[in-house]
This record gives sequence, structure tokens and C-alpha cells, in this order.
Amino acid sequence: MKTNYFRAGAGAIIYNDEGKILVFKRAAHPIGVWQLQQGGNDIGEKPEETLWRELVEETGLVKDEFTEVIEYPKWTIYEYSDEIRLDKNNPEPYRLGQCHKWWFLKLKPDTEIDLAKATDEEFSDWRWTTFDELIDESHELKKPVYEELRDYFNENIK
Repeated sequence: MKTNYFRAGAGAIIYNDEGKILVFKRAAHPIGVWQLQQGGNDIGEKPEETLWRELVEETGLVKDEFTEVIEYPKWTIYEYSDEIRLDKNNPEPYRLGQCHKWWFLKLKPDTEIDLAKATDEEFSDWRWTTFDELIDESHELKKPVYEELRDYFNENIK
């Protein structure tokens, strides 16, 4: 018998000296889905280990390219809609949604962003933007998480 679950993972809010955040375009979505970098924990992996592994895999960025690493103090969670979970093409119908541990990472000003250095082809493009622009463009299920992260960023980091 299968058990319903939430997938645990880690995510990065990469920001620069101007307070802009780095967002990435999903390669598998031709209509242009932009999001923060995030990925799932491997079995036995600690969230911070996931953070650094997924950054290299998805963006090609490494720990030495950041001047600040600030852990968000809470986990975030979003639940999939029935439309997503019950879709006949969904490979994981028992996954209820995702929960993430997040880190705010300040990118060194001279760092080159080159997605060709990534070991996976998760993203096809990147750009600097604001949280408000990202939230406006995001899927409804992610908006509350992005709003929570924006509020923390504006109050504690920016």
C-alpha cells in the first residue's frame, strides 16, 4: 500500500548587491515557467547538503561564489491541487506537495552565471528580478511561499 507524502527539499534565494533575486526558467516548460532554484533531498541527505548539490546540478554555481549564506529559520510547504495530483500523467500521484528549507545566498559581484556548467539540464535561462515580479508570474501554489520569503528578505536581509 502506498503512503501519501510531501517531498522534502532545499532551495536558494540568490541575490545581489542591488537586492535583486536570481530566477531560472524551467527547461521542461516551453511556456516559460520562472522560479527560484530548489531541489529534493536524496535519502539520508541533510538539507544543507541538498542545497549545495542541487545548486551545482541545476545552475553550475558553487559555494565559493557566495559572500553570505543565511538560513531561513522555518520550513515552507505547498500542497498540490487535486488537478496536479490526480493527473493521469503524474508519475508520483502519492506526493501531496513539497516542503523546503531555504537559504539566502549573496552572489559575489564578479561571478559569471553559466548554465552550461550545470550537470543537469533543469534550467534553460536565468535573469535578475524582484520578488514582486516573480510572485506576479508564479503558479498559485508557490505564491504564498514566495511571499513569505520576500517578507523575510525585506525585513532581515535587504
